[in-house]
Amino acid sequence: MWISKSLNRYGKYFGRLWRCSYHWNLDKEKFEYLKNSKSFKSYPILYCILFGTLFLLALPSFFIIGNFKRFLWEDKDELVNFAALLFMAFYFGMGLIGDFICIHYGNDPITGLNKAEELLEIIQSSKVQKFVPNPGKLLGNALYAIVITTEMLALFSVPAYTIFRINPLRTILKFYFGFEYTNFAISLLGFVLEQLAMMQACRLCMFTVLACGVTGYYYNQILAYIKQLSVGHSKRQSLFDLKFSHTSTIYSCLRIMLQLCEDTSAIGMFTMMWADAVVIVACNFVTIKLRKLIPIYIYIIFPTLSIGSSLNCVLMFPLGAKLYEISVYLKGEWERQGSQLTKNKYIRRKIKSIGLLKIEAGVAKFRLYFLSNSAIFTYWMAVLDNTVNALLSIQV
Repeated sequence: MWISKSLNRYGKYFGRLWRCSYHWNLDKEKFEYLKNSKSFKSYPILYCILFGTLFLLALPSFFIIGNFKRFLWEDKDELVNFAALLFMAFYFGMGLIGDFICIHYGNDPITGLNKAEELLEIIQSSKVQKFVPNPGKLLGNALYAIVITTEMLALFSVPAYTIFRINPLRTILKFYFGFEYTNFAISLLGFVLEQLAMMQACRLCMFTVLACGVTGYYYNQILAYIKQLSVGHSKRQSLFDLKFSHTSTIYSCLRIMLQLCEDTSAIGMFTMMWADAVVIVACNFVTIKLRKLIPIYIYIIFPTLSIGSSLNCVLMFPLGAKLYEISVYLKGEWERQGSQLTKNKYIRRKIKSIGLLKIEAGVAKFRLYFLSNSAIFTYWMAVLDNTVNALLSIQV
């Protein structure tokens, strides 16, 4: 699941750097493919990066074997502890790199909505009415800093552990928060990170499939709508209506899909966590405590599942990148057309309505792991599962 999460980030962020291959021909009223643009097949190096990362990350999974908490709890096994830190650093490091890329290119949700708000400010600047900024902008940008700080802390864990033999997590818990039983605290926190990563990966995999399907469906609907444009409207007016219709519809559907993913994945993760509690606690108690061995099937199951989910992400990568560039182009055209038609009150009302998405984006950034109310119960089940497992693993 951790590998699946990382490769999903690969696909999302590399897809956002793609050059758009489509151009809107205003005379023919249709999208045309640019002959001089590079297609996905022209970038084989990205496939090499994906599969190379898959191979490198599959090796630590043999050491971690899905039992992240037990290896963080033990100080004796230096190799496994280092592998766990390396794995966690890559997970957060990919998020850090991706966030910086999105901020630089302006492709993250907060930046996109900030641009929409700037457009709204330009339109309303001609009025005497004072513009009141949306609080979602401040909330979203502030939480961005918290996410990046957390990812940088995890990213620096590897050199700190390698050079100075310092475990930053243990040091922070012991000296800054006064935890005397740091072994148990690290065990608990390590498991919570593991379960949150699994929940993220489960949602992201499902959300990727649904988002691609919804985007493709409405893209086809819009192409059909182009042929039915009324003759009474000007081409520019109709084109703007098309862009706004596409943007608002896609945003609305993706919000619905996100909520559906949260509820569905919460049910799935609830079942998975109960299985995790039964299987791993039994393995720890029976195999590790009595026989001092780790069963061989654990070495096979977790890497196999990780590689299988990762290959699925790789197969979804080209489709996601292609649909994303179409969506980005339509949104860019919507903003460009809107800036040229600032005197139309009907258009001003449309542009103003898109500003409401800023609150939702800020709330989404505030919920760092997209935990809905239905997923909070599974989160506490993860804490309970780890508590039982940690108590069984305490060496008497």
